[in-house]
Amino acid sequence: MGQAIKKGHVLWYDPSRGYGFIRDNTDQTIFITQGSLDAIGMEELPEGAEIEFNVIKGRASDKVNSIVHVDQMGPIQ
Repeated sequence: MGQAIKKGHVLWYDPSRGYGFIRDNTDQTIFITQGSLDAIGMEELPEGAEIEFNVIKGRASDKVNSIVHVDQMGPIQ
């Protein structure tokens, strides 16, 4: 069985640190690392960008396993 795709938006991402955080549609904050971006050929995520992703259980909390889609325009105002 495949993982469910979650939707959310980028809270912040710092390429110099190689990590950031996403907030999903249930208000859960999820950790994201550079490895998830490397897999789709991106170097950074703009703050506020809408994103679709899969998660896995990390040691302390959930983290992004793979990115399915990034809407770099961000949410509609």
